[in-house]
Amino acid sequence: MRRKRLFDLLPWAFVVVGLGFFLSPLWGASVYGFRMANLLQLLLVSTTDTAPAGWAQFVYDTTSITLTPRNSSNVDLSARKTGAIQLIFVGSPVAAAQVACADTPMSHTITAAVISSQESGSAEVEIWVDLIANSPLTAADKISASAPLSVTAGSYAAGNVSTWTKVIAANSKVCGSVNSSSTFTNLSVLLTTTRGLD
Repeated sequence: MRRKRLFDLLPWAFVVVGLGFFLSPLWGASVYGFRMANLLQLLLVSTTDTAPAGWAQFVYDTTSITLTPRNSSNVDLSARKTGAIQLIFVGSPVAAAQVACADTPMSHTITAAVISSQESGSAEVEIWVDLIANSPLTAADKISASAPLSVTAGSYAAGNVSTWTKVIAANSKVCGSVNSSSTFTNLSVLLTTTRGLD
């Protein structure tokens, strides 16, 4: 009688084990979800959902056990890295209409800009951007609007990029064109960006 009862329980044991195996990824996601929500107020969603305004959004992968950061538009933020584009001017001295360029294979969004030198002086530099295929660039490619980078009787100045066209497409040429300069024999323009992994 006892042996019969044990055999009667075997199918149920297989059912319990099977359900545990089947639900384990979901259970893992739930556990991670509650912990993250409690500690970091994150929202775990699928790759097709979007997070409510004001929430950070992460996609949880139960296979690789990874979290992928995304913004409220479901854009993968793990591909966004800090970048920089530097333009160097050298002359005796650096003169008006002088142009320095750099090519970039990746997309960028300009977040800040500075002009600097190892010397003291005054200068004004416009920024031009267009696809490399459209070289050479001209004043028609200006993205710095009416706010060129400018330093006056000094060696460093931060620019105001709020009115600039800040998005730079992949495979673009970025140039600085000197509007005016006095005494400088070296001048640097540094554009800080967030960049994609195109």
